[in-house]
Amino acid sequence: MSLDTGNVSNKYVLSSVEASSPPEGMLEGNWVRYIVDYGDKKMTCIRAGTLQEVTLYAEEYVEYLNLRTSKGYSAYAPRNIKK
Repeated sequence: MSLDTGNVSNKYVLSSVEASSPPEGMLEGNWVRYIVDYGDKKMTCIRAGTLQEVTLYAEEYVEYLNLRTSKGYSAYAPRNIKK
């Protein structure tokens, strides 16, 4: 499934979700590949589950990344919380 999202350079965008073969060395089953775009950069991810489950997960993940970066936190590293 390919999602029409346009070219948004300052937001993470879920650009595609599709069924996939299992990663090397992993058991057979339902695997889904999804791609998250950020400008001209791409993250290709793979997750076990149904297409519907992984699509929901990926949409929530993209929402989380956009929320985190909108608050000025790095999307790549966890926040350093001092106790």
